[in-house]
Amino acid sequence: MKKIMFMVIALAAAAFAAPKSASAYYSDAAFQYIENRLPSAEITCNEGLQYYPNDQKLQMLLDRIKEAKDEQKNENKKSWSRTWWILYR
Repeated sequence: MKKIMFMVIALAAAAFAAPKSASAYYSDAAFQYIENRLPSAEITCNEGLQYYPNDQKLQMLLDRIKEAKDEQKNENKKSWSRTWWILYR
């Protein structure tokens, strides 16, 4: 009886420790991307790619997230430049 109980607990623990599917990682990261939570989305994509390194959808989403982060950086630089110009004219 104890062996059976131990096996059930061990199997349940293994099921919870198993990685999500590539589709689940993509879905989570896409949702984070849409909410403009780019750092979280990037982390989720990278985590998914550790388990599924050949997943094209995850890789494409990660590339888009990196582009969006670069665009935000450029916008912030332009905004700061305009602010500086207004303040010190």
